[in-house]
Amino acid sequence: MKNMYLIFSRELSMTLKSVSFYVIAAILMVINGLFFSSIVESGAGTNLSTLFRIEALVLMLFLPAITMGAFVKEKLSGTYDFLMTTSLSTFEFVAGKFLAYNVIASILIFTTAQYPFWLNIFTDVDGGRVLAGISGLLLFAFALVSIGLFSSAVAKRQVVASIGAFFLALMFWCAQSLVRLFSLPLSSHIRSVSFFERFIPFAGGLFDYADSVFFIFVSLFFLTMSWVVLHVFRGGEKKQWLKVIMVLFILFFVQAICDRELSRVDLTEEGLFTLSDPMKTVLSEITEPLKIIAFIRSSDPARTDVDGILREMSSLSKFLDCSIIDPYVASDLAKKLKITKERTAVFSIKDRVVRSRGCNEVKLLSGLRRLLRTSQKSVCFLTGHGERDFLSPDPDGIRMFVESLAAAGLTVAPLKFTKSITIPQNCGTLVVVAPQTDLLEREMVLLNSFVDKGGSLLILTEILPGRNWEQLLAGFGFGFENVVLIDPASNIRGLPTEPIITDFRNHPSVSTLEGVALRGVRPLKLTLVKGVRKQGLLYSSQASWGESSLNDEIPVFDDNDIDGPLMVAAVAEKTIGWRNGSEELTGRVIVIGDGDIASNQSFNDLSNAELLLGSTEWLLGYGENVIMLPKGFLCRNLYLSKGQFNLLFLVSVIGVPFIALIMGFIVWFFQR
Repeated sequence: MKNMYLIFSRELSMTLKSVSFYVIAAILMVINGLFFSSIVESGAGTNLSTLFRIEALVLMLFLPAITMGAFVKEKLSGTYDFLMTTSLSTFEFVAGKFLAYNVIASILIFTTAQYPFWLNIFTDVDGGRVLAGISGLLLFAFALVSIGLFSSAVAKRQVVASIGAFFLALMFWCAQSLVRLFSLPLSSHIRSVSFFERFIPFAGGLFDYADSVFFIFVSLFFLTMSWVVLHVFRGGEKKQWLKVIMVLFILFFVQAICDRELSRVDLTEEGLFTLSDPMKTVLSEITEPLKIIAFIRSSDPARTDVDGILREMSSLSKFLDCSIIDPYVASDLAKKLKITKERTAVFSIKDRVVRSRGCNEVKLLSGLRRLLRTSQKSVCFLTGHGERDFLSPDPDGIRMFVESLAAAGLTVAPLKFTKSITIPQNCGTLVVVAPQTDLLEREMVLLNSFVDKGGSLLILTEILPGRNWEQLLAGFGFGFENVVLIDPASNIRGLPTEPIITDFRNHPSVSTLEGVALRGVRPLKLTLVKGVRKQGLLYSSQASWGESSLNDEIPVFDDNDIDGPLMVAAVAEKTIGWRNGSEELTGRVIVIGDGDIASNQSFNDLSNAELLLGSTEWLLGYGENVIMLPKGFLCRNLYLSKGQFNLLFLVSVIGVPFIALIMGFIVWFFQR
């Protein structure tokens, strides 16, 4: 250990006294600073994932230049021969060098920590994401250092050692790209050694123990190979190859176990890599063996993410059996299960089988819900009265709403009343979006009968006065104010006719909402109807009012208007009977005074999607709002003035690198 420490301190001292080290450090910081400034200027400054990826590439370029002389210089100068005549062992020599260069690499990496520090002055930075990113860079650097030492041990010239280390590291980094380009055999195994695939989770904020062990394994592997090369160069016994092979086999075995068994830690504030609460709830409800097969090509970049999701799902349910299969390798099984497209998941329990297009968490949750539901109620969209187009991708269509319901595991179908005028028996909820023409008398009777039999209605409309839809809704205690909602204080796009609603009353369908954006809203009012319970769901702000005339360009409150807050959505439950004398059976109706909320252009505004999906789930009787929306990076607002941005640029691109050059100058000055 003493000899190893001497080598470590000697190598570290020589590097820190080298002017070239400070020049390389300054160049590295300038490059990182330029990328950091461009990221901040683009508005994505709080998302440092891109910066960590760039830092990894920069390290891959510069570390080989730092480690290239580790052994080459010793051999060319004759120092190595002298050291080998002492009590110093080859292992101590290699290990001392490895530790020294890892400290040097760590110094370069920790200069990256300055960027989150500067950002934190202006906005909050996700510390967990930064911790994961720096941890990944350190582990990646350990692997690069060991590759650089191996190249230096093999090569006879420093330039050759540097180029060799760079291209060897580049091959590991681009392994997944080679698989995609050439469809290589054993592609899943080749992708598992990709530095890119192993590092990306760290950059995103995920600390994966298996990836950590992989980088440690690579470091030990090339460290062992460096020892082998130098031991043979020294004239050591070649019979020791057997011991080396045994060591490498043990390392490979440990890595394989870790890849299968070790878990991961989600360090992101948003929980991007953690299963959602709805998924955990569904998994807890599984009480018998359930099998999930995800058909994904081995070269598909999404395979790693899906594998992580399925592994975490399996850890939460002992009844779950998850696997990933390449449909081109297991073509017979794919044909048997009627797989026609990649990224298809098949769910099976006993004799029931459900398929889901897509293998992300939202799609997997959808498939599980469809498989586990005992009653497969469908959602029908009424057509034939000028309603919004069921499948149109245009801004006024409602295709996004329809597709989101399907993704939530619900069967969706259009319904057009014909001469027979019937509603399918499996229809649980009938959705009506902005009708433009009246109902026929027999259609009104049918809709009332549908609710009386336990069906439910979701009606989204700003109905014009005189339409007989108002007569239908009056039977459930709903009425419309003959005004348009105006809110100058809380609105979207700066338009007072497009209010933002943040006042939600206590009800399962709206329990998780944060804000809803509406357009051209007709406020509601409630009337007394025997046997019907009613409750307001959404209310406008105190600054709002109901405008009776929009002839003026700028609406102004007057005596003809209705003072706010005003109700814009409500729910009604009609008692239709009792089950077993204690369980109440009801018909349900939710009315929202805005048909635009379901349109493609408004569906993703604020919590609009969550409101519509959650309301539909509740109307179907599937309990409280358990809708899971796709996760995304929590982007904090970062507003910098021109002066603040210039200051950030000067500090990160010029100031800190200049300090490194000053230190290099001081070292040169005292070494003259």
